[in-house]
Amino acid sequence: MKTLWDYVICGAGASGLQLALKMASDPFFADRSVLLIDKDLKTSFDRTWCYWEKDDDPWRSLVHHRWEKGYFGSETYKKVFSFSPYTYNMLRSDDFYGFAKTKLSGCANVQLHQGDIGDITETDEGVLVTTQQHSFVGEKVFTSLFNPRDVLAQKRYPYIMQHFLGWFVKVEQPVFNKNTPHFMDFALPQKGNTRFMYVLPFSEKEALVEYTLFSEELLPQVEYEQAIEAYLKNMGIVSYQITHREKG
Repeated sequence: MKTLWDYVICGAGASGLQLALKMASDPFFADRSVLLIDKDLKTSFDRTWCYWEKDDDPWRSLVHHRWEKGYFGSETYKKVFSFSPYTYNMLRSDDFYGFAKTKLSGCANVQLHQGDIGDITETDEGVLVTTQQHSFVGEKVFTSLFNPRDVLAQKRYPYIMQHFLGWFVKVEQPVFNKNTPHFMDFALPQKGNTRFMYVLPFSEKEALVEYTLFSEELLPQVEYEQAIEAYLKNMGIVSYQITHREKG
């Protein structure tokens, strides 16, 4: 069965929810129907988002941590520098999901639907969005879903991915400078591509330590973990608790 909507938003993550929130706050959309579709209408802590801000910050009340300076390093260059006039801010996904869904639940014209999107096709009557069990037609459709098929089909340009694995670690002794993230540290083996370590400290004993690469191929899970272990050991950290993991 197909149902008709003014706007369909494919993907209810950071992009989709922010778009829906903007629509919900704009009187122009008050009498227009908005549908968000995602295979998992998440509420738990599954990722973090960081962003730069220098003026009014709409997410200030949700910010988990904020930094005003950072360390950049390589084998030949090291510097701590100010981010001014910007700050670097982190949001936790559970805080953002909860805020967005509470706001949207009060909007009669906005609905969330859980479904795994299979295809998005333009038709004479609108844009057809199909899931495993339902079909929806939108006058306009927005999607933040990435399909690498078209990118992989072309051979003119290389396909390079940004991929990472991060550990939220807690240690017993104060070792982190909570005011100075490592942004970024390239002083590690590059192995023919671009690799850096990214450390966001929340206190002297807690930080996100993330290994990030730009390359054509992903690594086996153990290689990311070994790189983080080696980096922590180089910092003198051998005993720690991993409280959360994220990857992408």
